[in-house]
Formats: sequence, structure tokens, C-alpha cells
Amino acid sequence: MIEFTVHGEAKPAGSKRAFRNQHTGRIQLVDASGKKGANWRARVAHEAKEAMNGRPLLDGPLVLKAMFVRARPKSHYGTGKNKDVLKPTAPAWPTTRPDTTKLLRAVEDSLSSVIYHDDSQIVTQIATKVYGDPPRVEIIVTELEPDTA
Repeated sequence: MIEFTVHGEAKPAGSKRAFRNQHTGRIQLVDASGKKGANWRARVAHEAKEAMNGRPLLDGPLVLKAMFVRARPKSHYGTGKNKDVLKPTAPAWPTTRPDTTKLLRAVEDSLSSVIYHDDSQIVTQIATKVYGDPPRVEIIVTELEPDTA
């Protein structure tokens, strides 16, 4: 089992943006998350490499668990003396963008060639998006036992 935490606000991956290259006239696809997304994926890869501590890449089927902890917006809290009190109307779950699938995709891509060979090895995914402090993603990668049936 590999377990680690990456602090900071998670960035999504998966959305693509198409444009015509002015020099070649060809259509090109780029990740819409841009430089911030690339920086986030590099941080995830760095923390994963530290957690691997020189171990070889995992080979078999894997379970990936990721809990994305999002900061609550200030609008969820009162004002003045109630600035630290959660409003009764504040939602319990972060149902705003980015969606959990795209956050998970960024993590999967970041872990390829760092923890496992390819994200196709992931046979079970458990992803959760919650409110909390500080913002972070908690990641657990577990190897499944080979099927003996």
C-alpha cells in the first residue's frame, strides 16, 4: 500500500481545448487546465515519488482511493462575531466545479510511471470530494491479490 497527502487546492484534468495553429493550420488539442494544472500534477507526482521511496513500479491490478478536501467559501460563514460560524444554509458537500471525475483523472495521470506503469491498471476507484481545512488530496494505492479462482 502506498499512502500520501498532497497539500493545496486540487486542479482538474481531462477537459480539452482545441485551436488552429496559426503557423501550420492544423488543429491542436491542449489541456484546458493550463499551467496551474501542470503544476498541480507535478506536485502530485513529486509526493508520489517520495512515498515510493525507491520501490519498483506496481505491476498488477490496483485500487485507487482519493479524498479531495476542498476549502469552504467565505460565503458559507457568518460575518462579524459570527465569522467562524457556519451558516445553517451552507451545503454539507461541495457540489460545485470541478467535478470529482476530472480531479481524479489529474491524480491518475500524475501517478502513471511514478507508482504504476499505466492508469489502466486501476480496476477500482473510490473518489470523494469533501469540505475541510487545509485543502489537500489524500491518496491510497493498494495492490489487489492475484485472482486464484
